[in-house]
Amino acid sequence: MMSQGMTLPAIARIIELQHQLAALTQERDHLAAQLAAHQHRLHPGNAEPGHAGQDGTQHGVQDGPHDTAP
Repeated sequence: MMSQGMTLPAIARIIELQHQLAALTQERDHLAAQLAAHQHRLHPGNAEPGHAGQDGTQHGVQDGPHDTAP
């Protein structure tokens, strides 16, 4: 990275941000597991990802970004 003109503080910042990202990813995974367990308690049998609920909606399925470019 230094050969590409990055300073030591910039490299240290990148490493710090990578550690923060890892911690946030771990926290997200933990919270997702808690949410799934909570949903399972509220709606037994309907909490699996992609499982259609009684109202026809998809429980546990997140809508990602849609590419509208032709």
